[in-house]
Amino acid sequence: MTDTQVPNPWDRMQDEPFDWHARFQIYREQGPSRSLSRAYREWTDSSGYPSKTAKAKAKEWRWEERALAFDQAQREDDTARAAVARQRRLDHMNKIITVFGSVVDRADLENLTVEEARALLPTLRSLYHRLLEQERLELPTRPKTEEPDAINFPDRYEQAEKLLDTYATEEENNDDPC
Repeated sequence: MTDTQVPNPWDRMQDEPFDWHARFQIYREQGPSRSLSRAYREWTDSSGYPSKTAKAKAKEWRWEERALAFDQAQREDDTARAAVARQRRLDHMNKIITVFGSVVDRADLENLTVEEARALLPTLRSLYHRLLEQERLELPTRPKTEEPDAINFPDRYEQAEKLLDTYATEEENNDDPC
């Protein structure tokens, strides 16, 4: 049993002349809006149209089919890279949210004086809303609490919202007109 790698459809085919494969690469690299005419003008450095020979060779070596396979592979690679990058962002957000939750727990916000809480409120509110906005950009909707292990986000929405609303209400009610 030999360990041979199956070539990609856009690789040089067996018996395909090097010069025609180089021309195919010019055609392939034009992207989904490619045209044989544009590729021909590029490799001949002319303003003419493809010769009968060029058309025949493109058909013989299945340029259109091979270029479409290349496009599909590129889309799959792009999708995979985007998925990895998105997961990295979600993991980072999860870490930030977990740290935010730890800080809230350690701060013992519920036992702070009103003055201490008011002093922290702008910073906490700003951070919390930035995190939520980041999450909204990544997720179509906020995870529901009944969903099992929804993206591993700590269930802190209600707790944080309650704290922010409580201190915001107290702040509004205690504003001195002086």
